Amino acid sequence: NTLYVGTYFGLLIFDINRQKWSLINTNDGLKSDYIYDLEYYNNNIYISTSQGVSVLSTFGNIIIKDIDFERLNRVLVKDIYIDKNNFLILLENGIMKYIPSSGDFASIIEGFFEDFSIDDKSNIIISKRNKIFKFDPINDEKVIGR
Repeated sequence: NTLYVGTYFGLLIFDINRQKWSLINTNDGLKSDYIYDLEYYNNNIYISTSQGVSVLSTFGNIIIKDIDFERLNRVLVKDIYIDKNNFLILLENGIMKYIPSSGDFASIIEGFFEDFSIDDKSNIIISKRNKIFKFDPINDEKVIGR
């Protein structure tokens, strides 16, 4: 029973049973103390930061080295979305897809976006300052909202 909270000074971890807080930061191996998003997948917490993606094992709450994500070192990672067995990652200059089973990355769409989400038809809804886009990754089609 643990609560994980991303902050601008690291990852706060609250052990509910022991009523105890702890902090994971760059001294513990976190890429950056500035955390944008947390996502849980296969007993790991994927942490998007201003300097890449860190991976925390929920067994012992320790940062583990993930060679696949080293290519995102020193890259602003704004958001991570996990859909079944694929990750969608919002970077400072676009959205990438990551497939954990193969370790492969692929660029989905380039641009400077603020946020994104996935609708019930697997379309990617993307915001950019004063515009909203719908991107259909199956047909590689982008529609600008009005």
